[in-house]
Amino acid sequence: MTSHLRGGIVCFDGASGAAGDMFLGAAIDAGVPATIIAEALDMAGIGGHRLGHEKIAKAGIAATNVTIDCTVDGHDHHHDHHHYRDIRARIENASFDEDTRRRALDIFARLAAAEAAIHGTSVDDVAFHEVGAIDSIADVVGAARALAELAPVACYAPRVCVGDGQVRSAHGILPVPSPAALAILRDAGAVISGGGIARELCTPTGAAILAHAVTAWEAMPAMRPVAIGYGAGDAELPDRPNVLRLTVGHPAAAATADVVVEIQANLDDMSPELCGHAHAALLAAGAIDVWWTPV
Repeated sequence: MTSHLRGGIVCFDGASGAAGDMFLGAAIDAGVPATIIAEALDMAGIGGHRLGHEKIAKAGIAATNVTIDCTVDGHDHHHDHHHYRDIRARIENASFDEDTRRRALDIFARLAAAEAAIHGTSVDDVAFHEVGAIDSIADVVGAARALAELAPVACYAPRVCVGDGQVRSAHGILPVPSPAALAILRDAGAVISGGGIARELCTPTGAAILAHAVTAWEAMPAMRPVAIGYGAGDAELPDRPNVLRLTVGHPAAAATADVVVEIQANLDDMSPELCGHAHAALLAAGAIDVWWTPV
């Protein structure tokens, strides 16, 4: 059950950057069911069977590692590319719920706008290379479905580390952060830093997901955390765990309030096993105390 995760505050810690698979791993690790992400991949015509996830350790931190199988008929389609207009049509025609569709379209629109500006072409004519591969499309669709499930009222991130140096792409050697990632984060008003590592930490897909989700590039507000997830990145970093942390919480109740309201109810035929979940959900919603008595 994810009801205790819905409608809360989501906070991102991007000290090791961000990528699409890292976001999916963090969301699953925090409690978003992998099954609903797989269902979204089925609806997009990608195939939910492509989604794999497992617990691994990144510099001593247990994290969820997400993989997307890019093979089709025995051939690797990791380097395929698609035009933005084709991806947009696929999402518009998929049987998503409207919130998932809106989020997926917005994330891809940010990617397309950045690519169009960089290459001096129209948005509809943008040809995605790395972002147009099966795994990147799956990352965006999966992220949109996970965010729709969380339905956060606000998302915070104090900063995201983008890395330094150079990265090899379909367009040759590019500076880090990549032009697309940098443009997306600029347009979102993001706070960024290099992070002191000479490698790409924030991918364009990761930048677009954060740009879509984050409502305030500020430190975590006062809240009661109810779930924490760590999403694993691919590389082993020399000085830190390569993980994206996602924390879900609810606003902290003011324990010093002048007025305290007590709510009582009699519940008929409620399974005792559900009391623990109700206890946690009520505290997460801001209750000062919760108790129950069998009668």
